[in-house]
Amino acid sequence: DFGPQGVATGYDQVNEAVETLLKTDHTYRTLVIDSLDHLEPLIWAYICAKEKKETIDKFGYQEGYNTAALEWRVFLKRLAQLRSEKNMSIVLIAHNQQRKVDDPEYGQLDRHDLKLHPKSAGVVAEVVDCVFFAKHKINVRKEEKSFGATRNRGIDTGERVLVTTGGPHYLAKNRYNLPNEINLNYSAFTSALAESKKPKQETVANG
Repeated sequence: DFGPQGVATGYDQVNEAVETLLKTDHTYRTLVIDSLDHLEPLIWAYICAKEKKETIDKFGYQEGYNTAALEWRVFLKRLAQLRSEKNMSIVLIAHNQQRKVDDPEYGQLDRHDLKLHPKSAGVVAEVVDCVFFAKHKINVRKEEKSFGATRNRGIDTGERVLVTTGGPHYLAKNRYNLPNEINLNYSAFTSALAESKKPKQETVANG
């Protein structure tokens, strides 16, 4: 059984739900995991109970986090089964966090990343087809200051968008050649996805 408001309180519950979707006939077409950073401590608790450790830090150096990263691969593989065998769309939601990274071109900067342990975040980002970063769209306006100086000011438009391509400040990717930004709604994503899958028209030159 799930806890209050249908929130999973154990990793076993999540696995049982996925197993039920795999082994039974149903009409569900989309599975949403909300959120990955809520699921991560459940995976840690599952591993600790299995290995009889008090906390994930009680393993050898990085061993607990390596084991958790392997469990993420197992879990994501089962979700891939749902997609292939049950024709389900899989949506994984995660909060973000800022990390300091050393970029060879830009130096040290703040980067928005998945709110997971770096090893697990790396596995998730590697395996899934798309990683999108949701943000408010900002327009930059140049303002005059004293003595002829200027400054750039960001103006929040109120429009929410999904960044689909990574850069120095955002973790994002897609395998479908999507536009760099799309509106933050599911219909905009499916439309962009359908457009990306259309065969490219060849240009024939008559001479």
